Amino acid sequence: MDAYADALLAASAVAGTRQSAQAGPESQALLPRLVQFQCPRCLYLTPEESLIDCRRRCPHCKQPGERRLFPPPALLALCDLLRAVYASAARQGDHGRGFARAFRRRFRCSLSDAELLTLAGRVQASAAGGEGAPSQAELLDEVRHCLGLADEGEVRAAYGQLLLFSDTSPTGILVVLLADAVLQGMVREVLSARLLGGGMSREQATLRLSAVSDLSSLEHAFATITRRPLRQELSRVAETSFAQDWWALHARVTAATAGTGTPIRAAEAETAFRLVSESAVVISALANAVVVGKKPFHRRRPRA
Repeated sequence: MDAYADALLAASAVAGTRQSAQAGPESQALLPRLVQFQCPRCLYLTPEESLIDCRRRCPHCKQPGERRLFPPPALLALCDLLRAVYASAARQGDHGRGFARAFRRRFRCSLSDAELLTLAGRVQASAAGGEGAPSQAELLDEVRHCLGLADEGEVRAAYGQLLLFSDTSPTGILVVLLADAVLQGMVREVLSARLLGGGMSREQATLRLSAVSDLSSLEHAFATITRRPLRQELSRVAETSFAQDWWALHARVTAATAGTGTPIRAAEAETAFRLVSESAVVISALANAVVVGKKPFHRRRPRA
């Protein structure tokens, strides 16, 4: 590979393996999972590390030579930011789980984290005085029944602690927003490769995709350029519910940022990070389906 690509590979590897006492192994392994290699002749994309060796032949066009790194530096930098923010959100999530464990020990109950969260949500809705919310007296009775408490002071103490219990975090929504942006950026790069493979210059491809600013416009651009629906194509190449989970997550974060949905929970931040960490195989399969195809490689002539 050329010096620029070597420098980028080194930077991404260092960023992905940077040691931190507070970051978990999942976040540390993110960038190495995402780095892929693209043949500049036929645009074949693969996460196989063996293709970094210029002497190895491309599986599609059967030619040795330099490889391009995928995704580009700006997108890798966004992935590194996602890695750091997710590590912070995971620490806050651990704090919420610790709160739940302490609550169970304090009041000697066997409620799960999810059951505690549901009960806490009802208590908090009652305290906020929302329309149709149960009264404080009704919630005190519910807390007494759920926890099996007889002492009135213990019931009120549990009610007070439930007012503070939540598995949301300020960084959770940032994780989901960044993950959504990264996934959209990956698909944009696939479309850019499709346009480059069709003979466009990089400047022309950038201009063609300049109007793509959200998932809806990305779907429209994908269907226009490839003649295939994006969600259906992702469902075809992914062995998991990748597309379904991404669209559900996008709808959740859209509602949350608009103030019409519930706050983003720790589980949704984990789902967002998982989708990005699994995206390398899915995106390479998508790119090879809509850019490379199954036909033998023939160099296209540039457009006039």
